[in-house]
Amino acid sequence: MGEDGRVLAPTGSERETATEPHSGYSVDLDRVPEVVAELRRALHALERAADEARGNADLVAPGHDPHSRRAAHEMGPRLVAEYLTANEREQEELRAMIAGVEDAMRRYEAREEETGRALRSVSE
Repeated sequence: MGEDGRVLAPTGSERETATEPHSGYSVDLDRVPEVVAELRRALHALERAADEARGNADLVAPGHDPHSRRAAHEMGPRLVAEYLTANEREQEELRAMIAGVEDAMRRYEAREEETGRALRSVSE
Protein backbone atom coordinates (compact mmCIF):
# COMPACT_ATOMS: atom_id res chain seq x y z
CA MET A 1 0.00 0.00 0.00
CA GLY A 2 1.39 3.38 -0.93
CA GLU A 3 1.90 6.24 1.50
CA ASP A 4 -1.30 7.83 0.25
CA GLY A 5 -3.30 4.66 0.97
CA ARG A 6 -3.46 3.47 -2.62
CA VAL A 7 -2.88 -0.22 -3.27
CA LEU A 8 -0.21 -0.58 -5.90
CA ALA A 9 1.38 -3.40 -7.86
CA PRO A 10 5.12 -3.81 -7.26
CA THR A 11 7.23 -1.45 -9.37
CA GLY A 12 8.22 -2.97 -12.69
CA SER A 13 5.72 -5.80 -12.34
CA GLU A 14 4.68 -7.42 -15.59
CA ARG A 15 2.04 -9.50 -13.81
CA GLU A 16 -1.68 -9.23 -14.38
CA THR A 17 -3.41 -6.68 -12.20
CA ALA A 18 -6.94 -6.20 -10.95
CA THR A 19 -7.87 -2.58 -11.43
CA GLU A 20 -10.97 -0.53 -10.99
CA PRO A 21 -11.27 1.88 -13.96
CA HIS A 22 -10.19 5.40 -13.02
CA SER A 23 -9.60 4.31 -9.43
CA GLY A 24 -5.93 5.21 -9.14
CA TYR A 25 -4.80 1.82 -7.93
CA SER A 26 -3.83 -1.57 -9.26
CA VAL A 27 -3.35 -4.87 -7.47
CA ASP A 28 -1.28 -7.87 -8.51
CA LEU A 29 -3.83 -10.64 -9.01
CA ASP A 30 -1.87 -13.02 -6.80
CA ARG A 31 -2.13 -10.48 -3.96
CA VAL A 32 -5.88 -9.80 -4.17
CA PRO A 33 -6.79 -11.98 -1.15
CA GLU A 34 -3.97 -10.44 0.89
CA VAL A 35 -4.92 -6.90 -0.12
CA VAL A 36 -8.61 -7.47 0.65
CA ALA A 37 -7.66 -8.92 4.05
CA GLU A 38 -5.45 -5.89 4.77
CA LEU A 39 -8.23 -3.50 3.76
CA ARG A 40 -10.70 -5.40 5.97
CA ARG A 41 -8.28 -5.16 8.92
CA ALA A 42 -8.06 -1.40 8.37
CA LEU A 43 -11.86 -1.20 8.20
CA HIS A 44 -12.23 -3.12 11.47
CA ALA A 45 -9.66 -0.82 13.12
CA LEU A 46 -11.73 2.20 12.06
CA GLU A 47 -14.90 0.56 13.37
CA ARG A 48 -13.24 -0.11 16.74
CA ALA A 49 -11.92 3.47 16.87
CA ALA A 50 -15.42 4.82 16.17
CA ASP A 51 -16.85 2.70 18.98
CA GLU A 52 -14.19 3.99 21.34
CA ALA A 53 -14.82 7.59 20.27
CA ARG A 54 -18.54 7.26 20.96
CA GLY A 55 -17.63 6.35 24.53
CA ASN A 56 -15.51 9.49 24.87
CA ALA A 57 -18.16 12.07 24.07
CA ASP A 58 -18.26 13.04 27.74
CA LEU A 59 -14.66 14.10 28.22
CA VAL A 60 -13.26 14.56 31.68
CA ALA A 61 -11.60 17.93 32.03
CA PRO A 62 -7.82 17.75 32.43
CA GLY A 63 -7.95 20.36 35.18
CA HIS A 64 -10.34 21.25 37.96
CA ASP A 65 -10.73 24.90 37.04
CA PRO A 66 -14.02 26.07 35.54
CA HIS A 67 -12.45 26.87 32.15
CA SER A 68 -11.17 23.30 31.65
CA ARG A 69 -14.53 21.81 32.64
CA ARG A 70 -16.40 24.18 30.35
CA ALA A 71 -14.05 23.49 27.44
CA ALA A 72 -14.39 19.72 27.89
CA HIS A 73 -18.16 20.00 28.14
CA GLU A 74 -18.48 22.20 25.04
CA MET A 75 -15.73 20.78 22.87
CA GLY A 76 -15.90 17.07 23.69
CA PRO A 77 -19.14 16.22 21.90
CA ARG A 78 -18.26 18.42 18.92
CA LEU A 79 -14.80 16.87 18.53
CA VAL A 80 -16.22 13.35 18.77
CA ALA A 81 -18.92 14.17 16.20
CA GLU A 82 -16.33 15.60 13.80
CA TYR A 83 -14.10 12.57 14.27
CA LEU A 84 -17.01 10.18 13.70
CA THR A 85 -17.92 11.99 10.48
CA ALA A 86 -14.35 11.65 9.18
CA ASN A 87 -14.14 8.05 10.40
CA GLU A 88 -17.35 7.08 8.58
CA ARG A 89 -16.08 8.71 5.39
CA GLU A 90 -12.89 6.64 5.65
CA GLN A 91 -14.92 3.48 6.29
CA GLU A 92 -17.01 4.18 3.19
CA GLU A 93 -13.85 4.66 1.12
CA LEU A 94 -12.40 1.38 2.39
CA ARG A 95 -15.65 -0.46 1.66
CA ALA A 96 -15.60 0.98 -1.86
CA MET A 97 -11.98 -0.09 -2.33
CA ILE A 98 -12.76 -3.62 -1.14
CA ALA A 99 -15.77 -3.84 -3.46
CA GLY A 100 -13.74 -2.41 -6.34
CA VAL A 101 -10.91 -4.90 -5.95
CA GLU A 102 -13.31 -7.82 -5.54
CA ASP A 103 -15.40 -6.71 -8.53
CA ALA A 104 -12.31 -6.27 -10.70
CA MET A 105 -11.14 -9.75 -9.73
CA ARG A 106 -14.53 -11.26 -10.60
CA ARG A 107 -14.54 -9.48 -13.97
CA TYR A 108 -11.01 -10.69 -14.67
CA GLU A 109 -11.90 -14.28 -13.75
CA ALA A 110 -15.02 -14.11 -15.95
CA ARG A 111 -12.96 -12.86 -18.90
CA GLU A 112 -10.40 -15.62 -18.32
CA GLU A 113 -13.16 -18.24 -18.26
CA GLU A 114 -14.75 -16.80 -21.39
CA THR A 115 -11.39 -16.76 -23.17
CA GLY A 116 -10.74 -20.35 -22.09
CA ARG A 117 -14.12 -21.47 -23.44
CA ALA A 118 -13.51 -19.66 -26.72
CA LEU A 119 -10.08 -21.26 -27.12
CA ARG A 120 -11.45 -24.72 -26.32
CA SER A 121 -14.27 -24.34 -28.86
CA VAL A 122 -11.80 -23.25 -31.56
CA SER A 123 -9.50 -26.21 -30.87
CA GLU A 124 -12.36 -28.75 -31.00
